[in-house]
Amino acid sequence: MNDFRQRFLESREELKKIRSLTLCAMLAAIGMALSYFTIRISPSFQIGFSGIANMMIGYLFGPVMAPCAGIVTDVLNYIANPNGGFYPGFTLTAIVAGFIRGAMTYHKPLNIRRLIFSELIVAVVCSICMNTLWLYQMYGASVLAGVPARVITAVVLAFINAFLGEAVLKGLTRAGVMPQNK
Repeated sequence: MNDFRQRFLESREELKKIRSLTLCAMLAAIGMALSYFTIRISPSFQIGFSGIANMMIGYLFGPVMAPCAGIVTDVLNYIANPNGGFYPGFTLTAIVAGFIRGAMTYHKPLNIRRLIFSELIVAVVCSICMNTLWLYQMYGASVLAGVPARVITAVVLAFINAFLGEAVLKGLTRAGVMPQNK
């Protein structure tokens, strides 16, 4: 528990560093750009890859800065590309996803098992549970018919995001753009 507290405090310090804020903003912008490549199957069912940028923010900046980035990117995504009415539940989902990713990967060695595990937890908690609840509140019981497809999609995307995220993070580490977390 003391280790988590230390990493949480270190993540809080990232908010004071101009370099961290700048890189976080660039990753958030990449995430927003990736959200334009989202495949919308229905109003309540879509497949997207903006989670890769959010995973990188969690890995690099931790459980304090990643939820902050989640708030900003969710609101800016809505302003830039409104798809229906604004619903604050999805912002809460972005906050929770950022916290989970940051808490599970910040200042930890980069390995695929950790990334898969964190993405699966994000998939279950955020995509399957929270987003289904928000969609149920918005659209009613008809959303529940699509839950099996949402589960399959969330799990598959968790693996895809983890593998793509690992490749990008290892590439950036090899290129010297970012330090290796230990």
